[in-house]
Amino acid sequence: MTAAAAHNSTGPRSDRQRWKRRSRLIHGLRKVLPAAIALLIFALAGQVLWTSLSVRKSEARETPVAIRMLNPRFFGRDEQGRSFMIGAREASRDDRDLKRVTLDHPTVALGLDTPSPSRVSANSGVYTESDRIVRLTGQVRIEDGGGYRFATEQAVVDTRAGTITGDAAMVGDGPVGQVTSRSYSVYDKGDRVFFKGGVRATLKRD
Repeated sequence: MTAAAAHNSTGPRSDRQRWKRRSRLIHGLRKVLPAAIALLIFALAGQVLWTSLSVRKSEARETPVAIRMLNPRFFGRDEQGRSFMIGAREASRDDRDLKRVTLDHPTVALGLDTPSPSRVSANSGVYTESDRIVRLTGQVRIEDGGGYRFATEQAVVDTRAGTITGDAAMVGDGPVGQVTSRSYSVYDKGDRVFFKGGVRATLKRD
């Protein structure tokens, strides 16, 4: 047999073998590549989910936990020994500063053990136990226990000194008449009230 004959006899068979190997390779790749792509997608999704959970856990650790109280009551005495009470619908104590209490619809009563205690209410407030001061905002209403009622938007109640002050416009009404001012100060549980700035009074006639 000549070399040309040997080449002709083995050539087609070799081509068929190479085609079969290539066909098996392509068939295998068609199965492997989609599986590899799906595995890559799952890996990326898992990494994103893990990162998101890690961030949420980190934020949860950094966010202070508030201690909430329903219908709380805080009692104490001022410098003259008169009792006071601070109440609210709900209060929350900040985990970062346990002496700072946020109040929802607070009420402050001064001189509870006297015949005519004064009361202050508002939409919201903050009580700091370090200085025993209550800062009230939103529809502040003050009753001095003697028949006078005052309306304003902010008030600072010093439970230690028993005073109420505010740098906001006030409208007052009582047995004698009405009064308006730009700021005010209430001392001695409402026995002394000072009005400042743009004071206008209307007295009632008997």
